[in-house]
Amino acid sequence: MKTNQLQSAIASAFTIPGVIKSISRSKRFQAAALCALLCAFDGPGVAFAADAPAEAKSPVSVTIDVPVLSAYVWRGQVINNEFVTQPSLTVTKGGFSVNVVNNVNFTHALTAKAPELTETDLTLSYTTKIRSLATTFGWIEYQFSNQTVLDAGGNVKALPGTRELFLNAGLPDLPGTPAVALYHDFDEIKGTYFVASSGYSHAFEKEGVTAAISGAVGYGTAGYNKGYFGVNSAAFNDLTLTASAAIKAADNLTLTPAVQYVSLLNRDIRNAAKSVFKDNHQAVYSLKLSYTL
Repeated sequence: MKTNQLQSAIASAFTIPGVIKSISRSKRFQAAALCALLCAFDGPGVAFAADAPAEAKSPVSVTIDVPVLSAYVWRGQVINNEFVTQPSLTVTKGGFSVNVVNNVNFTHALTAKAPELTETDLTLSYTTKIRSLATTFGWIEYQFSNQTVLDAGGNVKALPGTRELFLNAGLPDLPGTPAVALYHDFDEIKGTYFVASSGYSHAFEKEGVTAAISGAVGYGTAGYNKGYFGVNSAAFNDLTLTASAAIKAADNLTLTPAVQYVSLLNRDIRNAAKSVFKDNHQAVYSLKLSYTL
């Protein structure tokens, strides 16, 4: 996929029409989602032997997140520098999780209509802990609604989706909770993105507030950087710094204000992103409402 074909793709929000539309575009994801759901909810399914007893007894958890953000930034790419909402729905049982997240633009910055759904991301994942190492692996499918591109012949066509396999490994019991993750796009981009992160949180139990700070550095292979930025070389991509405060408003309700600063690091990527994505750095302010059933 050329750079301009994915410049407005990558985001989050849960709407029933968006989910149906996204799933109908991909029979492969539909089959995988059905398999994961059957494994997660109809029995112990595929699980590590040490985890099976606990997972068989674990309840189903449903979480709804409704965030409003001042901009949409993904892996250093400023997709939209105006207000968006990215609601999501996550269903979890044991180590299995199914997540649906969309992006809805509030303004006409990138779309003819406003508000308008521009993307639906679906994720299947499994999480387990091997001694002190917490690992999560899975599949992400990106579908870009209401977006079009011009093909080589100058014809208008729907912006194609893409897919990634990912693996995340971390040490949550160590100070700073260090973690590394790998995302491999095997469809349109055919490249790999790595990210290393660390963070610290502290709970103020009397106030019902958990404050957190974190930082992350991303690295892209030559294929990844060529696909998104037109830069055919591997390089460190982006730096992300985040501060947040999760405020417990009720037993199942949490309100989280946050501020995030994201900047691209490599000079060639910064120059390319300036023309493709408008900006190569951005401060993002957000407020998220989370409800868990």
